[in-house]
Amino acid sequence: MVIDLAYSTIKNRDIQNRDIRPEFANKLLCVPPSLENKGNIYVVKTSDPKVPEAYLNQFQKDFSLFLSLRSEEIVPQGRMFITLVGRSGTVKEDDIDLSNLPLYTPREEEVKEIIEKEASFIIETLKAFEINHSDPRDGNLVFDENRIGNYFASERRAITEPMLARHFGDHIIDHLFSKYAKHMSSKSMLERIKHTTIVIYLINK
Repeated sequence: MVIDLAYSTIKNRDIQNRDIRPEFANKLLCVPPSLENKGNIYVVKTSDPKVPEAYLNQFQKDFSLFLSLRSEEIVPQGRMFITLVGRSGTVKEDDIDLSNLPLYTPREEEVKEIIEKEASFIIETLKAFEINHSDPRDGNLVFDENRIGNYFASERRAITEPMLARHFGDHIIDHLFSKYAKHMSSKSMLERIKHTTIVIYLINK
């Protein structure tokens, strides 16, 4: 297990505001212990039902620690803005992710429950935004399929590259995400993709 010191320690105090990006907010400190997820490196449709539960339990533990430490860094009434890659369905229905990485994409209600239970922050705003890239009624529709694929690849790369490189080596990264971009820009994928981002604005108590 490799502990991310930027995530799990206090680096500064008396901070007025913090802006937390998905590559930190979606991270787990470790893969859930005793995880049996043969053939996959993440939670996918074919995963054992116990796997999503294990990932959620680990995210609850780690994100609670993350909130507690950030609360000690930020001054009272200071603000923290967090962006998470989220999802709208249950984990076992998600078969389009990079697919045992220390990474979790939560649902809006899961995040809300953790913040309220940890109790260091007041929730000013917590909202999930969903874009269906294949729905012509969506004003955010992007018609350039290659652009969509590259967008998803860049987003996933920002979150997962350090973990993948540590496990498999730097030499595979460019090729891996090039293939991922092509996969995500295919017509069959665009018909199923719903991109969810969770935006959170918190006030330190």
